[in-house]
Amino acid sequence: MLVTFITESQIKTIKGDLLHISREAKLVSSSHLSEALAHAFGFKTHAALCAGFKSAQGTQCVEFCAERFWRRLSELACMPMSVLQGALNIDLPKSVARASATRDLRESISLPAAFEARLERFFKLMADHGADYFEIEGALHEPNFFGYSGSYRPGRQAMRPSFTSPVPRIKSDWSVSSWSALLADDFLEDHAGPDCRLSDWALEASQLLENSLRRGNVMFSAVTGLLVNHDEVEGCTASVLYQRPGQLEDIQAADMRREPA
Repeated sequence: MLVTFITESQIKTIKGDLLHISREAKLVSSSHLSEALAHAFGFKTHAALCAGFKSAQGTQCVEFCAERFWRRLSELACMPMSVLQGALNIDLPKSVARASATRDLRESISLPAAFEARLERFFKLMADHGADYFEIEGALHEPNFFGYSGSYRPGRQAMRPSFTSPVPRIKSDWSVSSWSALLADDFLEDHAGPDCRLSDWALEASQLLENSLRRGNVMFSAVTGLLVNHDEVEGCTASVLYQRPGQLEDIQAADMRREPA
């Protein structure tokens, strides 16, 4: 399963690819594709997906699962999954990746076990303590070498809204983002521990990508995991290298615990 941010128009693009093939195969209806896609993105119905976009006011975070799509489409079309997959010959994860501009490299790139263990602990702490993201700025110094200018910077890290305290009035020049940055700095200092070296981790992650790519900032996102921004590859400008299983559920549960009564 892939956790990613997506818009309603991007889902329509994915459906357009499916609709083109299904019309040629003459197997499933447009409404069945809509319902199956909604199920693939974690919603019970297409109406629930649309309501989710309305409440999110644009982009929302979803967990995509191709198996859920095929299983739901099989139920609606009253056909075996194998028949549908053979007739609708499409790489659905790749279609989702192109629509959302994010490659999922978790199966093609293996992280060192020690590195993955550190990331697992770090993202679990981010869920429990409200950290939203840490973005590491990168700079290309010479061919095939990627370095970083420092670790994290003010304004490049934040706490999730449900964990953010009111902005103090004693400093009128403080913005919500800068206050969030201070809280996130405290998270690293108080909870992540001395073994958390985000710049080193960002460098280690970026070096796992193709040497031909010009690589950009690295994002440690509490929701979507470890992402590296880079030149476009088949319509994708970022790659996911790590997501902790159950990551989205832990974020949602932690936010629910902190929501005011």
